[in-house]
Amino acid sequence: MKIGRVKGNVVSSEKHPCFNKHRVLIVQPLDQYGNDDGVPVLSIPCDETDAGPGDIVLYSQDGKSAQDLLGSKDDPLHSVILGIVDKVTTR
Repeated sequence: MKIGRVKGNVVSSEKHPCFNKHRVLIVQPLDQYGNDDGVPVLSIPCDETDAGPGDIVLYSQDGKSAQDLLGSKDDPLHSVILGIVDKVTTR
């Protein structure tokens, strides 16, 4: 699992059918200090997660987790938002 910041929504008129029932968000990975770390990824929030632009989120880039939570083994899902982060403490 990783921590990232939601940068925005993805809007598309043509997409794989598995995305029709899900929002797709752009997530910027963050390092332990809250700084951008790497390239943004496309991620789908779980139904219970009401993540939106500006939210700090916990996400997984394990495709199997995304497929298990949101689709079937044949769906091209690679990243899923698992929750919204309230606070991060580092030592």
